[in-house]
Amino acid sequence: VLPGLRPGEIAEEGSQPTTQAGSRRNYFIYMTGSSRIYPAEMWIHGEPYSVLVEPVSTPVEYRSSQSENVQPIVLVPATSEKVIRLTPAPAIEAKLTATGRKLSTDNALVVVYKANGKFHYQVLAELKQLPTAAMQ
Repeated sequence: VLPGLRPGEIAEEGSQPTTQAGSRRNYFIYMTGSSRIYPAEMWIHGEPYSVLVEPVSTPVEYRSSQSENVQPIVLVPATSEKVIRLTPAPAIEAKLTATGRKLSTDNALVVVYKANGKFHYQVLAELKQLPTAAMQ
């Protein structure tokens, strides 16, 4: 995400101070399944997170520009299965699993979830980077 200019960043004499904008990332993480799943935690690039869950309808598309000429990127194709969006939240250290931590050393994303009474682990070796979207 390109954050745009923060208010007050131009000095009175018209010069711009040199300040580094922090890295801002939005993660678009989705899971599908035919049965109910309960995400418990996730690890992104070795950092632990709790998970906020939101049901979504499909297809899910992403546009990096408001222009009508830009084709959207399909993140989740149309499906009859249940689809949820996983949003990272601050981790609760007491609830983190040792297996999730171990898997996060070799994978960019680890999602720990419970389904049918058992814990499962879904991993991705690397995350796909989408075109940058400018904030307005």
